[in-house]
Amino acid sequence: MTVTMIELDGGDGLGPETVELERFPLPRKAGVLLGLRPWPEFIPAGVLTAESVARSMARRNAVQALAICPALVSPAQTMLALAVARRLSDQRAAVPTGHPVPVITCAVRPRCAWENGTIVVPHPVTVFTRGAAQSRVIWELTDTDHPDILFPELRPVGTSPRAAVA
Repeated sequence: MTVTMIELDGGDGLGPETVELERFPLPRKAGVLLGLRPWPEFIPAGVLTAESVARSMARRNAVQALAICPALVSPAQTMLALAVARRLSDQRAAVPTGHPVPVITCAVRPRCAWENGTIVVPHPVTVFTRGAAQSRVIWELTDTDHPDILFPELRPVGTSPRAAVA
């Protein structure tokens, strides 16, 4: 297990947070990493896309933090994506929005289009390790029905969020 510190750009303003990045051997095939405690669980995508499997698991509310694992993705980057998903999930659970919404992240930009009702949001992350700081981008997938969860302060009061084709 690797202990490091991460800070999300535009986060809670409390500074870097210590996280434990578990060492988890990922298979070479695509799938989804569920953020279960104490150890994550890998669900292979099979003939489906990893994005569709993650969205299906999120709809079932099986877990609050999920990381998409494309084939041959870096296990360390995926564990960082899972740590970011957990942190975002914890931050959003602390805000009274009604019910918690699962957070789906990916270490690389997922191949999904707006046509299937998905918004892809980049989260710049600074990773601090042994006196060095590295910048990474972790991508979050959310449905067009839930952008108010990501940016509640940008939504005008009394309006319902909807995505529109430009």
